[in-house]
Amino acid sequence: MTEVKKLVLIVEDEHELNAIVAEILDRGGYGVLRAHDGEEGLRLYRQNRARIALVLTDLKMPCLSGFEFIRAARKHFGFVPFVMLSAFDDAGKFGEAVRLGAIDYVVKPNVLATLLTDMPRWLSAAERGE
Repeated sequence: MTEVKKLVLIVEDEHELNAIVAEILDRGGYGVLRAHDGEEGLRLYRQNRARIALVLTDLKMPCLSGFEFIRAARKHFGFVPFVMLSAFDDAGKFGEAVRLGAIDYVVKPNVLATLLTDMPRWLSAAERGE
């Protein structure tokens, strides 16, 4: 019997970073869905929410920001396990992410270095609904 890959939705408008994160996750044995803005992310989440284990979302994006994306997803679907990715090392934005239920808030230069090492912790927190 083959093991089912944990599915991660990446919502990131920077195409290069989106592709790099997807490649790292794929090589790490995770399934990946990719969106390049909040509206596309919301559509993919709606279509695949039963299978998505975790959402990695950028904060600043066109169409819907990461915060708007999470608010809309939660309004329609309840709990959304997510990690906020941001170029902003800002206590206010961190606080807002935590208030919305973020599992973690990662400043972008650090995400690539810690992605695979942090993923098990993030998935564990997502499974517990934290």
